[in-house]
Amino acid sequence: MEVQYHHDNASLSGSVGLTAVPSVELNGTFGNGKFAIGGEVAFDTSTGLLTKYNTGVGITEPDFTAALLL
Repeated sequence: MEVQYHHDNASLSGSVGLTAVPSVELNGTFGNGKFAIGGEVAFDTSTGLLTKYNTGVGITEPDFTAALLL
């Protein structure tokens, strides 16, 4: 099952697997025309561990675009 929310400057999403031991995923992005920041995380309920986690930031200018992903 997935839930999404979209706005001009934000986007949020979350999903849960419909199984006996579901995985849970959440992600979000916030920004405007020049700057954006976002991230995602996944949680495995069977092990109780984070299985995925990422974040990023981006900047857009007329003469360049730069991004940093971790």
